[in-house]
Amino acid sequence: FYRDAAAATKTHSAYAADYFDPDLRLLEETFSHALKRGVPGEQWLTQLARSSHKLAQQTVSHAVVREALAFVEANLERIHSVREIAAAVGRHPDYLNRLFRRELKTGVKACLDRRRIGRAQELLSDITLSIKEISGRLGFGSPASFSRACREHWGASPVQMRRRELARIRRGARQE
Repeated sequence: FYRDAAAATKTHSAYAADYFDPDLRLLEETFSHALKRGVPGEQWLTQLARSSHKLAQQTVSHAVVREALAFVEANLERIHSVREIAAAVGRHPDYLNRLFRRELKTGVKACLDRRRIGRAQELLSDITLSIKEISGRLGFGSPASFSRACREHWGASPVQMRRRELARIRRGARQE
């Protein structure tokens, strides 16, 4: 499924950050900055162990929620509503939302939106896709609603995020 271990790790990390702990992505960035600043490896490993323990405690235990998350991951570009997710797992949308709130401390729509935004970040690095195409592909009603969601999540427009993502990719290519 993944071309290399780095892609699998990145995707798993994004999945974990999107569904289990919105602060995990910030923690990951903090570790990256700490390494660049020369923080000792032992200290970094201690922080990593703490965050891993926290993530393990938040593992989803309810089978319906796991099934719904898997459905979202597999069909992200085709899902447009909570009702579709609920139908896929054979539950009423209100019941599914209650399960999500109990298990993940957030609703189905919020999880779907976070995953869409995560996927948008990946798609923004593809310069062959327009902002309008990305917004349509991910089920946003319009480019304006996509832009609004991006500003709420990242504090930046999709165009600004595309520039940042491309700059990050260029920096990574120069370091290799």
